[in-house]
Amino acid sequence: ALMRLFNGKPLVISSHGRLSYDYWLGKLLLFLYERTAMYLTLKGAQAVIALSESDKKYISHLGIDPQKIRVIPNALSTPQPNLDLVKEGPEREYDFKGRHLILYVGQLLRRKGVQYLIDALPKISSAIKDVRLAIVGDGEYKGELMKRVRDCKVQGFVDFLGRISNEELVQMYSKCDVLVLPSLAEGVPNVILEAMSRGKPVIATQIPGITDYFQETAYLVKPSDAESLSEAVIDVLSNNYVAENLGKKGQALLENNFTWSKVADSVLELYNGILNNYKD
Repeated sequence: ALMRLFNGKPLVISSHGRLSYDYWLGKLLLFLYERTAMYLTLKGAQAVIALSESDKKYISHLGIDPQKIRVIPNALSTPQPNLDLVKEGPEREYDFKGRHLILYVGQLLRRKGVQYLIDALPKISSAIKDVRLAIVGDGEYKGELMKRVRDCKVQGFVDFLGRISNEELVQMYSKCDVLVLPSLAEGVPNVILEAMSRGKPVIATQIPGITDYFQETAYLVKPSDAESLSEAVIDVLSNNYVAENLGKKGQALLENNFTWSKVADSVLELYNGILNNYKD
């Protein structure tokens, strides 16, 4: 953005959603950043790519002309498994065979809402036999989550897998019965797309970004609500029709909206339009 002030070349910025903080200093700094450096940077761009209509609305509310904001989602890049590594995957250390496997994938941060999924586990485990929650990822909130597991007395139902390889991650998507993403703030999460690419049902929260694309293809519940989350998980794990229907709808959504050919064509169209109007 600074270089554009000197050379006058056109600038396109891709915005990957809004930051979110749950402490007052973070909120204050974000408020100041949005109205100074962020605003001036976006203001100087010829075009801004937003991932969703919610992101477009957020950016335009900062004073950016909505006419130059284009909504183009991320394309899906799902790592392909190396079949030679199957025997070396997470099942080597964790017994998931024959279990109803709930999967969470992502950073372990407060805003990811994993604490509410843990709070929901006592009710889930009492209703569903042989249930297991696998938590993939790491982060600053891990210690608090482990304490919450102990406080809820669900140690026998939760496995913290930490960071795993792409091959192991593909295996986890294949093994799981449902992906749960109980976030309090998101853009357009790739983990939802990755699970849907495997035909898996997804449970997520009714928040901007997710509701823009997944209103009809994921089981959406209120954020910060362990009760609604437990009911959704029980419904999916106990009802094959619900699970299979969500899986099929998710795969159809990917084919219609998130392929590389569709996304790349949209980006190239935007770039070419800007370059055609630019005179060196």
